[in-house]
Amino acid sequence: MSYFATELNVATNFTGLSERQLHLLIVGMSNLELPDPTVMAELPGYLANCMAAEIESAFADHEEFGFHLGFPKGDNAEIPYEFHDLAEKLQELSHDKAVFLIGFLEGFMEARCARAEC
Repeated sequence: MSYFATELNVATNFTGLSERQLHLLIVGMSNLELPDPTVMAELPGYLANCMAAEIESAFADHEEFGFHLGFPKGDNAEIPYEFHDLAEKLQELSHDKAVFLIGFLEGFMEARCARAEC
């Protein structure tokens, strides 16, 4: 099992999010600067708002290109609704789980940059 697969498994078990929801979160947060969880009190709300903003982007991408630019393979028209469901689920997360997700995202972004994909 790869390191990322192990981290993904830990993330799904700890947060209760599915692998698909974590993938949506990675895509939705990939162009944003991650907040410092030690100074931001309302992390679950912040993450939820970021995913809610991604809903409009997903609709616009589908209208203009026929797919979401973050999911050029295996995309479907349900992605905006998946972002909506994820935003609702993130709003309900505890602060410690949101802090964990920020760490998960930071690790993912650092690994991607290490492979020169950033």
